[in-house]
Amino acid sequence: TFEQSLGFPALSVVPGQFLIKDAASLGLSLLLLGEGLKQYVLGARNKTKKIQIGDRIEQTFLTVANKPIPIPNKHGRLTHMQFRRWEGCPICHTHLGEFRSRANEIEKAGIQELIFFHSKPEEVAEFQHDMPFDMVGDPDKRFYREFGVEASLSAFSSPTVFLAAIKGMAALSMNLKMTKNGPLGLPADILVGPDGRVVAVKYGEHAYDQWSVEQLLALAQSELFRRGTLAA
Repeated sequence: TFEQSLGFPALSVVPGQFLIKDAASLGLSLLLLGEGLKQYVLGARNKTKKIQIGDRIEQTFLTVANKPIPIPNKHGRLTHMQFRRWEGCPICHTHLGEFRSRANEIEKAGIQELIFFHSKPEEVAEFQHDMPFDMVGDPDKRFYREFGVEASLSAFSSPTVFLAAIKGMAALSMNLKMTKNGPLGLPADILVGPDGRVVAVKYGEHAYDQWSVEQLLALAQSELFRRGTLAA
């Protein structure tokens, strides 16, 4: 159900049919909400500094395919670091569907994609077969903390979140999964230049607040023009 995709299982809709499974669903919803609030409180207590334009990133990340991805990119490409929610999140599925359909454009624009999920690597690996991008599983949210990516009660503050969830649910054929890190995570985008310098950054204010492919391509083109590596 739609409510299950957001972490709140629905009760039976037929009057008088409150069953044992409904009691279990209610208990699960409270458990998930509690876990989400717990992660939110822990994040509030352990706030880390957000990445700023001009900061430098020099680090190697290990993907779920056991492939080391160094930043800065050793081939002179831009790196787009995407911090998503969990691998079964229908909202993320909707967003990444656009990226999957335009992967060739992103490649031709000189952009390397590196996508993070706060899920186990083996869970992300199951999801990756449908995505032509490198992915990192970070169930303990180590990198989320390192790069200032937070959870918030504002995750569902926009109608676009629910529309994206419905679209993602249809694409996933209701094969939905929840995460131990709760449903309150926010997305983030960081664009890193070939020298390791952050050239653009966005921290989402709700769960569907991130760069579109068009915005990413425009940012990349602007940066390449600035560097003189792209002809007008």
